[in-house]
Amino acid sequence: MTPQHEGDRDVSLRRFTTQYLGRAWTPADGRPLTVIAETEHRLGMSLPPELTAFHHHLGDCKELLNAHNTIFTLEELEIADGYLFIAEEEQNVVSWAVPLQQPDNTDPVVWQRVNDLACAWYSEEQGVVEFFQSMLDWTFGIEHSSAH
Repeated sequence: MTPQHEGDRDVSLRRFTTQYLGRAWTPADGRPLTVIAETEHRLGMSLPPELTAFHHHLGDCKELLNAHNTIFTLEELEIADGYLFIAEEEQNVVSWAVPLQQPDNTDPVVWQRVNDLACAWYSEEQGVVEFFQSMLDWTFGIEHSSAH
């Protein structure tokens, strides 16, 4: 990832509070890199860079994490069945996760699992940040003229 791309991504993530909550972003909305490193140690893996960036900028913004569906905090992230679980639907009917084995681990594709006996997985065909943005757009009733 180039520094230019990282800078654009960081600015884009900081705009989430303005776009969805109508207020400016503050550093208190995010989590320190030291806490992210502790989470990586607990999980025994490095988080994908886009997930790290999301939590660094917005990982303590409860108004977004719990707006409707739940985007997991660093403490709630868990590994099971070859996936890193990152979010769940408000009634726990659906879970969202990223496979641990993906060719592009920078911004892995999010997969959805229906939490029934079959536990079938379906691709959301979006990376982590794009998926979170789509989820929040739906929650806050924001429509875009072009598809994500």
